[in-house]
Amino acid sequence: MTYTPRIGPKDQERFYRMAQLECDLRAEGFKQIAGLDEAGRGPLAGPVVAAACILDPDQPIYGLNDSKKLTPAKREWLATQIRTKASAYAIGLVSPQRIDEINILEATKEAMVQALGQLSTQPDILVLDALFLKAISLPQRSLVQGDAQVNCIAAASILAKTARDQIMIEVDQDYPGYGFAQHKGYGTQAHYEAIRQKGLCPLHRLTFLHKLKAGRGEPSPGQCKGQAAEDRVAQHLLEQNYQILERNFKLPPFAEVDIIATKAGQLFFVEVKARQDQPGLSSESQAIRAYDRTKQAKIALVAQYYAASRGWDQAKLRLLLAACQLTPKGEVEHIRYYEAD
Repeated sequence: MTYTPRIGPKDQERFYRMAQLECDLRAEGFKQIAGLDEAGRGPLAGPVVAAACILDPDQPIYGLNDSKKLTPAKREWLATQIRTKASAYAIGLVSPQRIDEINILEATKEAMVQALGQLSTQPDILVLDALFLKAISLPQRSLVQGDAQVNCIAAASILAKTARDQIMIEVDQDYPGYGFAQHKGYGTQAHYEAIRQKGLCPLHRLTFLHKLKAGRGEPSPGQCKGQAAEDRVAQHLLEQNYQILERNFKLPPFAEVDIIATKAGQLFFVEVKARQDQPGLSSESQAIRAYDRTKQAKIALVAQYYAASRGWDQAKLRLLLAACQLTPKGEVEHIRYYEAD
């Protein structure tokens, strides 16, 4: 049975209220008014998608609203109405890898510029939801929560949301077991659990899953020793012609990697353990005990994700333990490296 929502007086009243800005702009001489909005700024995985839409003032579409306030069925129905009645519309998207490269805000703007470039009708003014596109020379109006105030922005938000949802449903076939068709890449408990069980895939956004150490207050003496050992290991690696890519790379809620380095086409994930010799137990033995299989498995998960998000061959990943022997004063006296099984 074909879904048809009930359109009542409130939908019609909202349509004419949200049409006011477009009416005012037309009175100022603007004829082709393009609304822009995006979907997918917050998820852990998948692209960010933007839509540009020019509505036909002679073809009212009742029921338009912020896409987040609509049921999935009503969004789909409205998306069909928009594609049928709009003067022009287009979709742009930016990949997770590009998001990691330039950040989500710039990626959102890039997707919007893409969408504008694909419109069949050239707009003469843009109306956006709380953004401004410096790359576009057209006049622009930016409104906070514009998708709940202006019809053309609401239409763009619906097109972007339904297009992105469809993408995530389709990629669920390519990367089964993550639940992309259900949560659409957002950070649900089921999504995190799937990552724990399966590792990571190229759809995941590196910058959304890791944080560098920050705001931890004054370090303890033990932390100072650990940081000094990490600094010494990093310096030693540089002396051996390694290139340091990351320090203290954290992927919540899984693990933190002290040093990520590369040499001769290999990608090394280095865990630094600094210990003093104890009666009956050497510093190296202590370090090896601390770098157990559970710890190795967590770091391996981070390594898989880092490699997938940066285009590295999974076969070229290597996990290293840097066991540092400390003097009684806490200085690094010796470093020995061990490769994980």
